[in-house]
Amino acid sequence: MAAMAPLQKMFHTILAAKSTVTDLVGEKIRPDANKQDDKPPAIYIEVMEDEPVDDLGSDSDAGTGRAQVQVVCVGHTRKEAIDVANVVRPALADYRGTVNSVALQAVQFSGVNRNYEPPLDGSDEQPWFSEALTFYVFYGPGGPT
Repeated sequence: MAAMAPLQKMFHTILAAKSTVTDLVGEKIRPDANKQDDKPPAIYIEVMEDEPVDDLGSDSDAGTGRAQVQVVCVGHTRKEAIDVANVVRPALADYRGTVNSVALQAVQFSGVNRNYEPPLDGSDEQPWFSEALTFYVFYGPGGPT
């Protein structure tokens, strides 16, 4: 079964290769959370679930699995967060291919959650808006199937 870090790295690899993404966020594509000094726009990748999928014809330890991954697109305004989400979604939805020696058999878009993070009381920080895109990922070892 792929661990959290490899799935995040696969998504990072795909997104970092897309100029439409990096033109908006630069190198601010992070696992789990943004760095404290990151300023929006930015992206962070969270693995919500990751489980092996048993196949009657193979060993369950063969590396086949299913995961739920959330890609959180952050901006100082709702429009900025949506702009990032609008380039992330087509970069990942329906993706198939081999990334870091793992075959992504299907990446299916599931939905979006919109959030707002107000500044702390007395803080001079700007609010953060986010568009959290949820994807279901089916993966296995080796090349594409």
